Amino acid sequence: MSGKDDLDKLRNSLAFHIPKEGSGRTAVTKDDYPKFIAAAKEQAAKGMKEGGQPIGAVVVHLPTGQILGRGHNQRLQRGSRVLHAETDALENATLTGKPGGAPVPDNMMAECGMFTTMSPCPMCAGACAQFGLKLVVMAENETCSHGEFVLAHFGIETVNLKDTEMVDTVNQWIAGPGARTWGNPELAVPLRRWIAEEPGNPNGWVPS
Repeated sequence: MSGKDDLDKLRNSLAFHIPKEGSGRTAVTKDDYPKFIAAAKEQAAKGMKEGGQPIGAVVVHLPTGQILGRGHNQRLQRGSRVLHAETDALENATLTGKPGGAPVPDNMMAECGMFTTMSPCPMCAGACAQFGLKLVVMAENETCSHGEFVLAHFGIETVNLKDTEMVDTVNQWIAGPGARTWGNPELAVPLRRWIAEEPGNPNGWVPS
């Protein structure tokens, strides 16, 4: 059986309809972006409730509008330098959109978009490029935007919703739990600058 036959078999097994290639139909429109960002915000809230950074993301199958993967940053909870919101969502992506389902095949990822509460860091932007995602929608990029050059290099479309509510949420976290994480509330301002301007900090902490 060819690789294309395998993919067709996987598609036919899905519980939702996927338009045939070349049909020209796309379920997700720009009007849908806010609802997927809202789903990413739910993940950000989950992370913050766990004591982590308020950053969340979802992987969406663009032809159908199905959320296939959800994730949130777990840098603080698990001490992971690579388990950011976007990489967590990619890791969790399944054909049913539920834990324990069959993983989404790499060639189907090219039909997906990433919806994230913050502009991706270079690592997460690279992961989006690695798996062929064609679209990244972010709630905001005021907090950091140093990964967008990676998205541009690989021709990935980016949309910034300029969500001031998300900016406020991040700033409040930085002024409170974020600063306390580093042992001193007075670190709020330098921490904010560190996030925005110093992606190469040797401690490896990049908020995405």
